[in-house]
Amino acid sequence: MSSEPIHGPAPASDRRPDDEGVDDRRSDDARIDRFVDDDGRVVAFERYRPERYGDVDAMYADFAPAYRAQGLPPATDAGRTEWLSVVLDELSVLAVHDDAVVGHAVLVPDDADAHELGVFVHQDHQDAGVGTALLDATFEHARSLGVTDVWLTVAQSNHRARHVYDRLGFTETSSKGRSVRYAKEL
Repeated sequence: MSSEPIHGPAPASDRRPDDEGVDDRRSDDARIDRFVDDDGRVVAFERYRPERYGDVDAMYADFAPAYRAQGLPPATDAGRTEWLSVVLDELSVLAVHDDAVVGHAVLVPDDADAHELGVFVHQDHQDAGVGTALLDATFEHARSLGVTDVWLTVAQSNHRARHVYDRLGFTETSSKGRSVRYAKEL
């Protein structure tokens, strides 16, 4: 099955049993978009809200060590709490399946009017198009807030991520040590 974006609530005739984890009636309009991943799971994208803190923390607490990169997400409870206090704000977008957070993208402002991008997808939802769709939803949300330039660093050895960034229109701007810096104009 190919990945496809779904804008807005699915008509009742198109709903599948796993749509039950997606609340189409959010009164605070947190929902950005919906998506059916390559494994047939419905994933909703929503802006971060403080009441989702525990769900975000739970995803990161369950992050397998093999999927951590450049020390992120932090492995300890204290490190994760400190890190989340910095990165969770209006420029955070969550991927949610069955009411559980399965992905998180964040844009952190830097000193040069650009934003550093971080994207994390739980290992049980990788290789299904969730990361790419999460980035698309994040960029759409960022543009609506006036963000124009984003950048990120990735390990040179992370060929899968680098391929995704190339496909999404990022340009390699520099490399230092084992890291490559990419940038994109929104």
